[in-house]
Amino acid sequence: MVLNRDIEWNQAESRINIQVENDVLLDRFQNLKMELCDFLRIQLNNYNLYIEAKLKENDDHKIIYSSQDKHNFMIQKFPIIAKFKSRLGLEINF
Repeated sequence: MVLNRDIEWNQAESRINIQVENDVLLDRFQNLKMELCDFLRIQLNNYNLYIEAKLKENDDHKIIYSSQDKHNFMIQKFPIIAKFKSRLGLEINF
């Protein structure tokens, strides 16, 4: 779960930067960090290698939870849906 995130390699500093979305993933990564770092150091024969995890900056994506939110999102993305709804006299039950 943690290792399929955005990874950035800084060759000058021999540093791997991994960006995670939340504190839970950051904590999970911290538990794996030393074991992963040791493995990579041995496999790559690079004992100056460091791994660092950072929280990804929030990109203000609203998570759609309710049916009303889904409906509003779809109408925003495809305005034709609102026209179909009014022309066909449909009601949306939430």
